[in-house]
Amino acid sequence: MHTDHRSGKLGTQRSQIHDLNLACTPMDGAPMEVLLNRYVQVIDEVFETIIETGGLPLHETLETVVQALPECSSCEEREELEQAAMEAEIVRHAAEVAAPAYALLRERRASRPSAVRKEPVAVGCTDDGGAASYYGEVRPGGYTGDAAAFYSGVLDGVEPCLPPLAPAPSVASLAVRVSWPPNHPLLGCPSSAVVASCHDHLLALYVGPYRPGFPSLGFYLVYDTRASSAAVVPPLSTSRASYNSHCNIGTGVAVLRHGAGGEHGDYVLAELLLRKDRRSQLATNKATLFTWWSSGAGRWIQKDVLLPLPADPPSDEDTMAMPTYSFRADTVFAVGSTSLWWVDLLTGILVCDGIDKLAAAADDNDCPVFRFIPLPVECVIKHDVRRGQPEEYRSMSCIDSETFKFVSMDGYSQGRCISQVTLTTWTLKITESSWEWRKDEASFPIRELWDDPIYKNDLKLEPLTPNSPIISTVQDNVVYLSVVDYERKNGLLEATGVYELSLDMGRQRVTSAFKLPPSTSGGIQYPRIISTHLISSSSVNKTTQRNKAMQQNRDGEASDGLEEMRAATMSIPALARRCVVPTPPLSPCTPGSSSMGASTSSAVGLALLLDDR
Repeated sequence: MHTDHRSGKLGTQRSQIHDLNLACTPMDGAPMEVLLNRYVQVIDEVFETIIETGGLPLHETLETVVQALPECSSCEEREELEQAAMEAEIVRHAAEVAAPAYALLRERRASRPSAVRKEPVAVGCTDDGGAASYYGEVRPGGYTGDAAAFYSGVLDGVEPCLPPLAPAPSVASLAVRVSWPPNHPLLGCPSSAVVASCHDHLLALYVGPYRPGFPSLGFYLVYDTRASSAAVVPPLSTSRASYNSHCNIGTGVAVLRHGAGGEHGDYVLAELLLRKDRRSQLATNKATLFTWWSSGAGRWIQKDVLLPLPADPPSDEDTMAMPTYSFRADTVFAVGSTSLWWVDLLTGILVCDGIDKLAAAADDNDCPVFRFIPLPVECVIKHDVRRGQPEEYRSMSCIDSETFKFVSMDGYSQGRCISQVTLTTWTLKITESSWEWRKDEASFPIRELWDDPIYKNDLKLEPLTPNSPIISTVQDNVVYLSVVDYERKNGLLEATGVYELSLDMGRQRVTSAFKLPPSTSGGIQYPRIISTHLISSSSVNKTTQRNKAMQQNRDGEASDGLEEMRAATMSIPALARRCVVPTPPLSPCTPGSSSMGASTSSAVGLALLLDDR
């Protein structure tokens, strides 16, 4: 047993192995471990309605208009003619095609209320205008109206949809359906969304290309999967944090539920931005912590903090240079109701305790406490310009408020042959005054994966390089791995499938596997996966019984598929077995529609389940 001892006493390590079948079938209403794809599909409902009613989308009518233009005597004349024709077509299409489709959507919504409760939008003012001045700076589409009214309209047209959930290693994907009126400012930004963090059934998303410090369109979306509610939070004003003054610490916004619990618990969003040195424009250990409290006055609260980050060693040429800091968080998660952890998977953890002190914002002396915990000495990797994506071979998870797990594919980033890479895990025990790392006994050589019966015989996979290890937070010694399968076509390798494997390191074997369904476009999706705990879908539906009539109008395929999967899991005999698990559509809670949507076809994921023996 290897111990990286720094201070304090080592706590008791968990040893009980949970039965796999019980882990796969949690009791109704009990949270279960869910693997969630960070990438979120954004579905334009107005576009779907146009197709449903026989209309042509804008890109097709623009192509037709341009092709119908007469010949021109010069390139300049052609460009001017095309520009004028396209501008006229955009106006015509919005008035004659998009507007009627949006009106039809509104009519449907009136008769079929949303399954998601929309929280009131409160946008206050700060000394420099804060969030309320955002649209005074950017003016998307010429919008100059009231910010609170604008964001209320944004929220009204947003519908997050989480499919019926299956336990890990199945991978769930969130979808966000949008229905904004023609010429809405946000229609001009790319249709993108990503889950930045999660905590206690809360998901925090960036919607649109917006990120702090850049004047891009977008907003924060907070989706409470337990209460089935959604809230929109305005972006940070670039007058408070810009590209010239700050740089991102790495990962995105953090969310933490800090209320007393229950269905409507309060939460806080936190953005930690490093301040730049004015002359070198390099990151310093000075930072600004921005927080948005759901129970607050509708504004971002700003707090300057000094971070205990390790400085990079000076170069041999300039030993008198100012210290530089290369800490870059790869992930962020909440611990308890008062702490946030930013994790650099190459160097260590930046812990913020007492963030609840900022809630009242009454005393400037109230400040959260930051501390730095380095990774075990043998796991620290020096930063360089080729940092890459450490999530490909490392991750960290919170087991409870005192126990944390770190997993690493040792040798992956050091240029070793993949057959010489070993999967190892470490346990971090922490108290208010001490912490200690301990290397776990179980390890797993990657070469052993290729001879595993499920991997080799059932999935029929060649020796491939796994990636993105994630430690289970409910099953001891279980690590989830992603594997991408390829085949050679016309002399080139082409991805043909993505598998998520559940690996029991204690028993040195794969216990289950899940093949991700293809994307809605038919191609292979490459997910970025995080582990979280969510309540099973049947329990979530109980919080939305006021909309039961709407749900009964749906085709019911998604819920039927989940029940079939549960029944198959409960009836599995005590030997190796195979079952097919339907992957539910991305949009089971589509409001205002019973037949539209590209996501209504049933995709199938393969699940292999073995008994725990």
